[in-house]
Amino acid sequence: DPQSLPLLEKAVAADPETELRLKAIKLLSSRSTMASLQGLVRGLGAFDKTVRVASLQGLVELGEPAAIPWIVETAQKDYEPAVRSEALRALSRFQDKRKEQFAVLTARLQSQYESAVEKSKK
Repeated sequence: DPQSLPLLEKAVAADPETELRLKAIKLLSSRSTMASLQGLVRGLGAFDKTVRVASLQGLVELGEPAAIPWIVETAQKDYEPAVRSEALRALSRFQDKRKEQFAVLTARLQSQYESAVEKSKK
């Protein structure tokens, strides 16, 4: 429900209950919208490192490349080593996803090329 996105974003940013924040992060990461991205990015500024780590994982799940600058900033500047480490893992997973997408695209283009070559021989 698009109307719930502002509530989820607010829960990530300010709810006093960590468990509720984590549930909101999970819901936001399952929706591919800019509001979801914004909500997850707000979670990177949380005091609770569990929320920051979950936000990083949610950003990877969301798969939006626009998140990469925030993940890089977290990897460089977060005061908690565990969070910085998770940010580096998140960047690695983004790279892995890109490699997979590139491999699929390359295979598809190769198949189209081979089909075109076969048709031109006939």
